Amino acid sequence: MAAKQVPIDKAAYVAVDLETTGLDHRTERIIEIGAVRMVGDHPIETFEQLINPNRLIPSKITRLTGITNDMVCGTPDIEVALPAFADFVKDSILIIHSAPFDISFLNRAARNIGQKSFRNDFFDTKLIAQKLRPRIGFYGLANLAEYFGVSHRPCHRALPDAIATAEIFTHLLEIMRSEGLRTVDEANKFFYPKKRYDFSHKKSLASALPRSSGAYLMRDDRGKVIYVGKAKDLRKRVRSYFYSGPKSKRQLSLISEVKTIDYIKTGTEIGALLLESKLIKKLKPAYNILGKRYRRYPFVHIDQNDNFPTPRITRTVTGVGIHYGPFSNTADLELLLEVAKDLYRLKQCDYKIKPSIKKQPCFYYQVNRCSGPCCGMISPQDYRNRLTALMDAFDGHPEGLRRELIKRRDSAASKLHFEKAALFNRSIDSLERTVKLLEGIKNTRANLDFLLLEKFKNRSRIYLVADGQLRSCITIKSNRKDIAKLERKVARIYFASKNRSDEITVEQIENLSLLSAYFNKLPVVRVKVGASINDTLNSILMYIAPKQPYPSIETSAYLDSLSPLQFQSALYLPLSGMRWRN
Repeated sequence: MAAKQVPIDKAAYVAVDLETTGLDHRTERIIEIGAVRMVGDHPIETFEQLINPNRLIPSKITRLTGITNDMVCGTPDIEVALPAFADFVKDSILIIHSAPFDISFLNRAARNIGQKSFRNDFFDTKLIAQKLRPRIGFYGLANLAEYFGVSHRPCHRALPDAIATAEIFTHLLEIMRSEGLRTVDEANKFFYPKKRYDFSHKKSLASALPRSSGAYLMRDDRGKVIYVGKAKDLRKRVRSYFYSGPKSKRQLSLISEVKTIDYIKTGTEIGALLLESKLIKKLKPAYNILGKRYRRYPFVHIDQNDNFPTPRITRTVTGVGIHYGPFSNTADLELLLEVAKDLYRLKQCDYKIKPSIKKQPCFYYQVNRCSGPCCGMISPQDYRNRLTALMDAFDGHPEGLRRELIKRRDSAASKLHFEKAALFNRSIDSLERTVKLLEGIKNTRANLDFLLLEKFKNRSRIYLVADGQLRSCITIKSNRKDIAKLERKVARIYFASKNRSDEITVEQIENLSLLSAYFNKLPVVRVKVGASINDTLNSILMYIAPKQPYPSIETSAYLDSLSPLQFQSALYLPLSGMRWRN
């Protein structure tokens, strides 16, 4: 924080609170900003803005905040709201309760729209209260509001919570002055001291590590792995832990517990990334916060044993029927299914329908959102005809659904129903993103087996991915010896294994996600595995040596000479039945 000699009772402050669609700033969105501008402990002006996140607000967030999808429909996007908020804040000191949460959301949103990050000084009311009143015990916003008896009680809406934060801060200002803190600079040094620690005696732990890429495993005095990390240069990265400088409490605790450090070389940076992910999930080290579990990717399930099947989102693929997926964007999937079920008036209630029993019409039928299978208003065949239009979209033929959505959007706009038109427009965007994703995962084998080619001035690096795993990496030049070496690797990795499953595991999905994120930043060419070794090698040579004939080897004799142990793949965590179509 920048040093300031401004008296704390005359400084310019802005108390801030956000409401969001979830807790993860990397994937969730801001839906409301509330703020109060103050000079010292005197409020001057307020700022309040609902924000359209361009996605569905989860029902649990609606229950918590009261903010509905209808409320944000038609409100400004973050591209409009955030610059207005930045203009309101200017260079004021931010007052935030649990500041890291709100600041991470603000700065992520700023980066996404190309705006400068918020570099303002800030005071965290939670941290200040913990230091000034250590015996309170509970430091949630509601607890502090009750402790100090403020007039505005938190209610999970941005402006009321920002006002409550501002009132709490005025009480804390009074305590700060009684503690002798007169200026912003003095308060910064008191609440955010920059301590330096000497861990030079532990640098010897890194001396045996190589100057190459890989994963490192930090162990405590009992030999238990307490942290796993990756590095392009193992020795340099591990030594950096023991340099003097400001460190968080978590870092200090980790460094003090480390007694030994093991490592596993990978040869490539991406290999280190994949190995780190696998080790964290397997060992679950205490000091690794993220990545301890595999993500539970959503699928769309249609139970064909049901006379009136309803498309549902599931994260566990079991039972009979059709499964589409996996998908990476749950919000797109939820929006698309909600609109499509309304569009084709598919069953949405939980009634179990039997042909011999007719029930009273459900709520969805009464509001014209369902075709009435529960009360016998539609036959199973007519119902399945409606369902087929939606299934066609998931089978790679979205033209019918797209036309219907565009027709409904234009009709709503012509009748000046702009909120409904905006909803259909967002549904069209969700459909396009979903279809693009489905195109990429339609062919399971093709998606799990491929090569990535990275070309340099006089050499090429080729990554061989099989069964969703990075199986090998080879750097070659355009000569007969290196090309023959590549041919042997292609033969062993892609054409030696006889029994390969059509199932896909969570580890394969996770690895493909990591591979995509890593290689999207690099100028690489993706090469499909051909029907034969020769086809595959020819595809590679088109990029690395277009005029270079490759040497022929006795492939069958080579394959027969390999030990069966060389074909065993890594252990997977199987998800029974996880196929694109059962």
